[in-house]
Amino acid sequence: MRTLSFAFLFVSFLWPVPFSESAEPNKPAEPESRQTIHQKPTAGDLPLDQAISRALQGNPSLAAGSFAVSAAEARITQAGLFPNPEISIEAENFGGQGEIAGYNAAETTAVISQPIPLGPRRGRGRAVAKSGHLLAGRDFEAVRLDVIADTTSAFYRVLAAQKRQELVEKMLELANRF
Repeated sequence: MRTLSFAFLFVSFLWPVPFSESAEPNKPAEPESRQTIHQKPTAGDLPLDQAISRALQGNPSLAAGSFAVSAAEARITQAGLFPNPEISIEAENFGGQGEIAGYNAAETTAVISQPIPLGPRRGRGRAVAKSGHLLAGRDFEAVRLDVIADTTSAFYRVLAAQKRQELVEKMLELANRF
């Protein structure tokens, strides 16, 4: 992670900033070699911002992280509510022989209970859920930044390979001429 982010920062600070087209409209055209240095970097026909956008859209880890954040939000809501009521039913003295055959002499007891948290318990549960949500959000952001760093690194590796290929082709052309 540290190496990728260092590489990303290193490349982003060393990459030339493109000139704005509206700065000097009457300026004569620069030679081709200088123009290519100041254009937005593209690997093939794909600019860096589109590559990052596609990587973020199609990444399954980000989708899972998004669901984890949603689940943490739901846990905050649930922590603020009272626990669900519980119902239990007990039956005794049934299924015997003679007078108590079947369900005739059965005794049935139904109990409904509702736990009520007292004191700061509900608040503590909500605080724990909020902490979980914060952690899930930070984990999501870390994965998002990793995807951006990995995509940027791969993008510049492809760009460098393309430049190397262009140089090799020019060298081959020169070698064939001589």
